[in-house]
Amino acid sequence: MSNPIENLKYDLALSLVPKIGSAVFMSILAHAGSTKGFLDLTKCKASKISRISSSIMEIRRQFENNLPKLIKSSINVSRRI
Repeated sequence: MSNPIENLKYDLALSLVPKIGSAVFMSILAHAGSTKGFLDLTKCKASKISRISSSIMEIRRQFENNLPKLIKSSINVSRRI
């Protein structure tokens, strides 16, 4: 079973990425089931989602590389609140 708080972190982070508007975001959810599911897809499968351009694939790569830092910083912020 997936963690709703963890899913929300992925949803919020990906929704704030430039070039990922509501149509792209909904396409990701329709195909992958979740934003985390999108990141878990192979590069080949992710690139076949409608509305996913090469620039979004590059953003996805950068997002994956920075995700551990983003999650760690969000955990630190939530502990302060």
